[in-house]
Amino acid sequence: RGNGSNDMEPRGDDARYMRRKVKAGLIEADHEECAIVVHYEIEATVLGEAGEPIVAERSENVKVIRLKTLTDSSDIERLAGDILSKCKLIHESKLGRVEDLLRQLQQGQAKARRSVRDGVGGGAISRARQAAQVGALSNSGSSAHVGTPSGSGEVAQLSRLDDYVERMYDGTEAATAATALVLELARVPEQLEALIENETLVGLLVRLLREEGRKSQDLALNCLYVLYAFSSFAQFHPFLVNAGVGSQILQHVGLECKRHEIREKERARDKERAEKPDRDRDKRHKLQTRKQDRLLYVCFHILLHLAEEPEIERKMAKKGLTPLLASILKRDNSELRVLALAFLKKLAVFKENLPALRDASLLAGVAAACGSSSSEELPLTALRVVYNLSFDPHARKAIFASPVLSKLAVLIRRRSHPLVLRILYLLSVEQRGREALAKTDVPVSLRKHVLACSDAQLPAELAGLAINLATASRAADALAAEGGMRHLLERLLQTHDLVLLKLIRALVAHDGPASAAAPLTAELLGLTRQVVDDEHMRLELLGTLSGLRLARLPDLPRLVERYSLIELLRQHMAPGAAQDDALLEAVVLAGELAGSAKVAVMLLSSGLVFRDSMAGGPTTRTLYSLLTERQEDDEFVV
Repeated sequence: RGNGSNDMEPRGDDARYMRRKVKAGLIEADHEECAIVVHYEIEATVLGEAGEPIVAERSENVKVIRLKTLTDSSDIERLAGDILSKCKLIHESKLGRVEDLLRQLQQGQAKARRSVRDGVGGGAISRARQAAQVGALSNSGSSAHVGTPSGSGEVAQLSRLDDYVERMYDGTEAATAATALVLELARVPEQLEALIENETLVGLLVRLLREEGRKSQDLALNCLYVLYAFSSFAQFHPFLVNAGVGSQILQHVGLECKRHEIREKERARDKERAEKPDRDRDKRHKLQTRKQDRLLYVCFHILLHLAEEPEIERKMAKKGLTPLLASILKRDNSELRVLALAFLKKLAVFKENLPALRDASLLAGVAAACGSSSSEELPLTALRVVYNLSFDPHARKAIFASPVLSKLAVLIRRRSHPLVLRILYLLSVEQRGREALAKTDVPVSLRKHVLACSDAQLPAELAGLAINLATASRAADALAAEGGMRHLLERLLQTHDLVLLKLIRALVAHDGPASAAAPLTAELLGLTRQVVDDEHMRLELLGTLSGLRLARLPDLPRLVERYSLIELLRQHMAPGAAQDDALLEAVVLAGELAGSAKVAVMLLSSGLVFRDSMAGGPTTRTLYSLLTERQEDDEFVV
């Protein structure tokens, strides 16, 4: 991530190369520092053997360009050109934006100096720095000059706000021009308080959106951008709620979604009838869709800001917000889909929203986003939605019936991403989930990740998922296949990893893995001598040995004698020497050993079964005395 000198770097066996890309983002003014702040992202994409993206990492960075020499007499155009020539993060198409920011800073500095002279301290709005993104939507990309009065050359002035409000009553064209001027004022956070104090402005914007927004998308965009600026500040939310902003925007979004659906049907019908592609029609359709995407983007941003209040969010959900978000997932705009998924992730936190989120079409859209390569943020946000849903048993059932499961199987095949592992772990907490996962490639991929792990201890997410799946016979066979069981045991002998031992214990409960582990019984018995002081390791080792079907081993008597296994059992059975769990495992192991006739004779002659009890030794305990002592505990008796 340092200097970006290498675009392609080798990265291990599965990940062959890394591709780096710098993406410029929001450009804003910092009035406190008198600086222009450039936000940018460094994206590092790990590519697989076939060049497909496996996983991406993204770091957000900020470059601050301080303007120490900015004065009232500064040449803004020349200064903006110097900034673009020195800062490669700012594209030449953003020259106008930089000039606007410089003028804002220039005006802000002049205002600050006047405030000092007049003895006025502080700013009008305490949260000015939180409004850095107020102008981002309306000033980025093709939306930079939406609805501005072409050729008028009029500069917006706060003192003429009442005049702009009056113009909004003079028809669609005049309202579009007037709202564009108000939008210019709203781009300066310090002016928002003065704008909101106008008693008719917010209500008028909502009325225009309701009555004229259907006729003019430019007018609708201008109204929405102004409302977005207000919604960026929590202290303005009561004004917006009282004016019915959220309800009206939901209605407008519903209208736009219906428009899109009708256009898509008409387009499909025209394609069937047309003998050859109509390029002009396709171009118009792309322009309409792009403009509508921009409108929906700002709509959902406003709703997301207003939904910071849980009660408002609940009202939105009752009015059909979730189906609208689901319809957005079918569109092609990655940024809009990311926003919709972020909203769904927020909704999934509350139980009352979960029934609507289990919808099959919504989960299909989430699944498509999980496997998308058009944006690095899109699959990650979709996974976070799935993660929140995975806590609900009914949602887990819906996920099993959706394409989400197959997408997760593909993702875990590429890389053991912690978030994917957490989702799969939650899906595996129930038996039906483990059986569903066992039918996929997840166990095979999991075995590869476990064996390839270079850490001394397996990560918790990886180990937890593997242990859960090991309780399902089909998954256990896949985990132990292709020499996997032997490799796991060899890793255990090297690392003494407790969670790995828990995994092995779960695996040997099945015949196939137990048979594969039997050749290393001697090594496991030797390990019991190395972990004498670790009661947790001893407990898991006893449980693992109990599952190895020791009675089938032809040389079991020799192993019992060589590794003093009967003495180990005697130590665990001594009063107060072990916890009940370890004592129970010792009893189970003794029963397994007794399955061999020769070892059964050794047990009887050792006095572990009867002799000490009959002799009345005060400090010894035998299987017989333990049976009498724990006669009410079914596990011990059986």
